[in-house]
Formats: sequence, structure tokens, C-alpha cells
Amino acid sequence: MKMHTRATAALVMTCGLGLFAAAAPAAAANEVLDISDGTLLAKGIGFQISYTYTCDPGLTATSAVDVVQRISKSQVTIAVAGDASKTECTGNPQTLTFVGQTKPGYLPLKSGVALATVTVNLSNDQNQPFQNLRFAKEIRLTNK
Repeated sequence: MKMHTRATAALVMTCGLGLFAAAAPAAAANEVLDISDGTLLAKGIGFQISYTYTCDPGLTATSAVDVVQRISKSQVTIAVAGDASKTECTGNPQTLTFVGQTKPGYLPLKSGVALATVTVNLSNDQNQPFQNLRFAKEIRLTNK
């Protein structure tokens, strides 16, 4: 009988703790959710791309996008976009659109697949680095 009572007490405690854990509100995840396909601009010298991320209220974000594309068997080209201005985090998905350009000395981008990497740098309200988010995705670049 003692064994049965202890097992029942343990089960009640476990279920009770599980209810408290399930009732806790979920915090917004700091993450990049998606990167859109891109549009080529100025015959491939530039590009336009959008991405969506979410971050906790009270944080601010700055971001950059790198696009790397193989343009021949032995060559790749790199294009970048970034913005040093800070965006206030809301806890909800936020979408930004950037326009970037190929790095000096690199060939233009072409229509086709490329690898896009978004980096979002989060800072707290004292402007101290908090977290860096990175997300890479194969995208398709098309002419405007």
C-alpha cells in the first residue's frame, strides 16, 4: 500500500509541475524566419532582397545581407547590402527590404540560383551586443 501511495504522489507532483510549465507564456524567439528570392538591378550590378525576422521587444537590430553566386566553373561573385540604422524589435515578424551591389572588382550577378545569408545583430537597451542571428538560404535571382 505504501508503494502505491508513493507512486500516486509522484505522479500527481509530475503532472502538477507539467501544468505550471505549460502555463508559462512563450517568449518571442529571436530568429530569421525567411529570405525571399531576389531581383537583379542595373544588369546584375545590384540586387533587391527582402527577409523576415523576429526579435524580443526592447532589443534593437541592425542587419546585413550577403549574396554569393557561382557565375562560371571557376568564378564566384559576391554582393552585399547592409544598414547601420537600428530597427526596434516588436516581438512580431518584421520584414525589411534591402538594395545591395556587387563588391568592387567582382562580376555582375546573373539570373539563377545564389546563396543569400542574412546576419541580424541584436543589441539591448544599453546598446550592448546581445545576440547575432545568421540564416542562409538558396534563393533565385531574376531580372526586373
